[in-house]
Amino acid sequence: MAANLGVVTGKHLAEHCRNEYPWATNFILWFIAEIAIVACDIPEVIGTAFALSMLFNIPVWIGVLLTGLSTLILLALQQYGVRKLEFLIAFLVFTIAACFFAELGYAKPIAKEVLKGLFVPELKGSGATGLAISLLGAMVMPLSSIPLTV
Repeated sequence: MAANLGVVTGKHLAEHCRNEYPWATNFILWFIAEIAIVACDIPEVIGTAFALSMLFNIPVWIGVLLTGLSTLILLALQQYGVRKLEFLIAFLVFTIAACFFAELGYAKPIAKEVLKGLFVPELKGSGATGLAISLLGAMVMPLSSIPLTV
């Protein structure tokens, strides 16, 4: 419904709320939206910190600081234009894909086991919980925060 509202009126939901509701209601709506944004970002930060901890054997709190620093760096790069920022992110995604395929070629996994793992995932060992949290934070959660624009 919010997308239809935007298409029909040319304004997004927040603009309509600002025009229709009093200041106090708008402030409460803004505050709730900020809490929701933080709640969605916390698993991403913690998951990335766990992933950095597993990869580089650093404490999780340092991983949180590094994640925050990388976010600030990306925000600072916006001043050079959105296209350059998009190019950097695309470059990083292609680098990740190249590394993945290089490791896949190096590991030479059994195709039957890979297909089984696609449909029947399982985690074994003492670090399974940390692995699950890092996978959720580093891979699944960023997909849920991609904005859908109309």
